[in-house]
Amino acid sequence: MIEPVAVVVVPTFRRPEWLRATLNSLSAQRTTLPFAVLVVENDAGLAGKAVAEAMGVDVIVEPRQGNVEAINAGFIAALKRHGRAKYLLMIEIGRAHV
Repeated sequence: MIEPVAVVVVPTFRRPEWLRATLNSLSAQRTTLPFAVLVVENDAGLAGKAVAEAMGVDVIVEPRQGNVEAINAGFIAALKRHGRAKYLLMIEIGRAHV
């Protein structure tokens, strides 16, 4: 397995359909830079966790609600799991406009 150069942290809260669209978009990216995706579920309902797992994406649960808590937990987990990654990025899930 190739170690990722970048890790994209995707915090999510009660928007499983937006998360699915975001993960589909990330998986469609074509780049020579190997990257990993880490979803941070920030809702007790765990709908985002189920989406991430069904799509084969790494996921953690951050029980402290709030975007800052989710992002920080994601960056910490990314560093623990992919300590050699050169870049940590965060992307907000959002509604796709057609």
